[in-house]
Amino acid sequence: MLIRKATFSDTDVIARHLLDVMEDLIYVFIGSKDPVKAAEFMYYLAKTENNQYSYRNCWVAEEEGRADRQFGKVEIG
Repeated sequence: MLIRKATFSDTDVIARHLLDVMEDLIYVFIGSKDPVKAAEFMYYLAKTENNQYSYRNCWVAEEEGRADRQFGKVEIG
């Protein structure tokens, strides 16, 4: 497994994982339970450079040349 700084090409993977973790909160934030709108919103945040969800502020775990797999949970606290 390789852990590397995310690039713009990782924005789709980042957006999907963030949405998976924050789905209910995103629905409240956008005022709709529309999964397409939620995915578009997270993709916008992931591709935009000046926010905490930007690809520029993420690291990616890559296995066999792919960064689109989930590697398990990390519990904080």
